[in-house]
Formats: sequence, structure tokens, C-alpha cells
Amino acid sequence: YTAPLLDALGLSEFFAVSVSGDSLPRKKPDPAPLQFAATALGMAPADCTMVGDTVTDISAARNAGMAIIAVDYGYGEPGALAAAAPDRLVRTFDELAEFLPALGTGTAADREYHS
Repeated sequence: YTAPLLDALGLSEFFAVSVSGDSLPRKKPDPAPLQFAATALGMAPADCTMVGDTVTDISAARNAGMAIIAVDYGYGEPGALAAAAPDRLVRTFDELAEFLPALGTGTAADREYHS
């Protein structure tokens, strides 16, 4: 459903890779979906940042060796997200938008985030 939805919303051009729940035999929190996306983009997982809204997203990113930004305005419960210790916890789209340009350089090991 992802590709048709992105097309219908006019958002396809913003996604070079899309990995859905049925794209691979293994699902998050297994790192395979995130590793697949990183490889498709020609990147090492350590050079990627996962933005997610659930504890499962945080676990998948950690399992893949990616930096983790959790957003507390999605499906996840904010307290559980904070307890899962993402590298960064953001509370608004504006806060996320302000933070993303800083991710353009360095590796996950080079970055230090605090919620």
C-alpha cells in the first residue's frame, strides 16, 4: 500500500527507497528492513538515522547500528519512547525539521544527541 499512497499524496519524489512490512521476510525490530534501505541508498547503516514513533522502531535502529530520533506524536506512547532511550526525542514536526539538516555529515558514532 505504501507506493500507491505516496503517489496519491504526491510524495513519491521525496522517497528514494520505501520498505514496507511485507517487503522482506523479516520485520522490525529485526535490523533487516533498515539495513536493506541503507544498502539501497549506498550507505552504511552507521551513517543513517532512523526517525520512528514506536519502541519497535527504536529497537530496529539500535539493532541496525543507526542513530535514532523518536517522535512522540505518532503511534508510540511518549513515556515508553523516552524509556527506550533514543538518541533524540522530538515533540513537534518543527523540532524535527530544525534538527534534520544537522544529520548530513558524520557517522552515528560521531553524533551525540540528548532528549
